[in-house]
Amino acid sequence: MLIDTQAAMSDTRLAEVVKETADLKVEQKSVDSQKLLDTLPKLSLSDLTTKDKDFDISIGEKHGVTVLTHDVASSGLVYCQLLLDMAVLPIAYLPILPVFLGLLFDTGTSKLSSKEFTQKIGSHTGGISVGKMNSLKTGKDGAVGDPDDIVFRLIVSGKATAGNADKLFDFMHMGITDSKLDHKARVLEILKSQKAGMDSSLLSSGNSYASSRMYARRSLSGYISEITSGITYFESLPGLLEEAENNFPQLLASSRP
Repeated sequence: MLIDTQAAMSDTRLAEVVKETADLKVEQKSVDSQKLLDTLPKLSLSDLTTKDKDFDISIGEKHGVTVLTHDVASSGLVYCQLLLDMAVLPIAYLPILPVFLGLLFDTGTSKLSSKEFTQKIGSHTGGISVGKMNSLKTGKDGAVGDPDDIVFRLIVSGKATAGNADKLFDFMHMGITDSKLDHKARVLEILKSQKAGMDSSLLSSGNSYASSRMYARRSLSGYISEITSGITYFESLPGLLEEAENNFPQLLASSRP
């Protein structure tokens, strides 16, 4: 493409392009004068508010589920987060949790292929994502009381126009209750990707893994972080990969109550 473009130029135009490129390089390397820098907009501390913005949050209940809502200017969009309690999970199931989170909304359902489910979500919503909350409970003064008293939640986040809110909730329900968790090929992809990513991050961010290892001794929240994303989890990945490759039914059985 570039060769064809160059061949179509006259000698005069080619010389102009060479000069423009040289001028651009000089301009890019030059230092802006203080006069030019003074034209940039600036913020001072007085422009920033020192108070948190209060939202009018209403706490209610629907079908036995606690619902928190608040009205904000969102241009007709509905933002939703669904939180499910994972504190009831036995510790033995937690090492497989990262794989479980990776499978939700990614492998299709019993009635829709992965591609069909993804297309429907993309067509009717602004997207659905999955994460987790793992933190210690704090009192009114911000102090931690019991290091084993934690908030451990599965978080499913989504957004859609108000007219498509019902579809958003339907897709959330489908992904949580009907995802194809027995997708061996995708499980292997997730495990291999996690191993490759942690191989790299251990070299560049070893300090964070060391901190996670230390915090694992101080609280239940730290312990859960260690066995689901720390060195302990990294050390379990080869075994999980071997089991997924050679004894997938056993892996499925060990990840279900």
